Amino acid sequence: MSVSAKLYCKKSKRKSDGTAPVYIILRINNKEKLIATGKYVNHENFDNSSGKVGRAEPNSMKLNVYLSAKLASIEKIILDLQHEGRAVTHAQVIQSFNTDGKLLFVDFCRQELEESRRAISEKHYKTTKYQIDKLAGYRPDLTLQHLNFEFLQKYQYHLVEKGNKPNTLHGDFKMIRKFLNLAIKKGLTKNYPFKDFEIPSEDSVKEYLSLKEVETLHNLYDSELLSAKLQNTLFYFLIACYTGLRFSDVGRLNALYLKLSGNRYFISMLMKKTKKPVEIPLSNRVVRLLSKRLGIKYEQLIETDLLKNDRLFSKKLKQSNSRVNTDIRQIIAMQKIDKYISFHCSRHSFAINSLILGISLEVISNILGHTQLKTTQIYAKIVDELKIKQMEKWDYD
Repeated sequence: MSVSAKLYCKKSKRKSDGTAPVYIILRINNKEKLIATGKYVNHENFDNSSGKVGRAEPNSMKLNVYLSAKLASIEKIILDLQHEGRAVTHAQVIQSFNTDGKLLFVDFCRQELEESRRAISEKHYKTTKYQIDKLAGYRPDLTLQHLNFEFLQKYQYHLVEKGNKPNTLHGDFKMIRKFLNLAIKKGLTKNYPFKDFEIPSEDSVKEYLSLKEVETLHNLYDSELLSAKLQNTLFYFLIACYTGLRFSDVGRLNALYLKLSGNRYFISMLMKKTKKPVEIPLSNRVVRLLSKRLGIKYEQLIETDLLKNDRLFSKKLKQSNSRVNTDIRQIIAMQKIDKYISFHCSRHSFAINSLILGISLEVISNILGHTQLKTTQIYAKIVDELKIKQMEKWDYD
């Protein structure tokens, strides 16, 4: 690899007063990039062959010292990269030069986030941006060199003092690790403090509805006592309780995702979050719910009533997740269920109730679209705790 740097006055860009900008030409493998020095000199007073300001220029000595220091800074960055065995690229040299040789981590994160924006969901973008802003609020001058075990530990203490919960901490540190791994892949650092630092986490399930509580809600739906808006929200919420589908997937349901195999209906779709295909066998409870939606008695239902029937999901969940959660809490309060339930709790409810009914952990994991079985095992732990709590009823004197 051939690398060189020299001072250069771009005289073709001279201004009306005769001054022109002085750059550093960075040449790597015969490809050139101009790096601004921030200085202008009279175009007639700069010798591009020697890279020097002529004596006719006012303060020529100070200018030459300043420009020589800038050139030396570029050369030092190149030597440091070579010494560390890292790739010498235009982007790396310029980034280091613009930050006095120190790449600010939050700037790197923001740049990478913006470059990936089209490839990620808006929700993921906003969450990551919030996490980066939180980090910047604590340590805006953090460099890759100073991102070490001690910093991670201090940042964790800071977040805990601010009242952040373990799962929130988990997301914050996963963000840091993700962008640090990107920086390593791009040859910006070899520093990896996560080999010693354990990302905090909490295997927790917030709230869920018992089988009896889900049945109570289903009976409420059948009663048709709710307003049209709440009835529609409850319809989709119950589907999620019976299938484990996320809010983002329930909102996309249409009749084309329904199929019939033998005498069993399925939902077959690609999950939005994981891009993983799932096939979910539908219980009789779901089919009864769908037939009620169409105003057809379950006993009189024939396959053509559900398959490719556009009326089934014609009324979508058009509200935001937070607005839907408000509807759900209103419905829950009407049934005097003393739990703080969100739409996502339907997914917890499906997993826990499935385990209680004896469905295997592997099957539940597959239906939920989990990429790792250990994610589903959180629910098994909850069920074990429920068993212990129930058996405590024998502990009487």
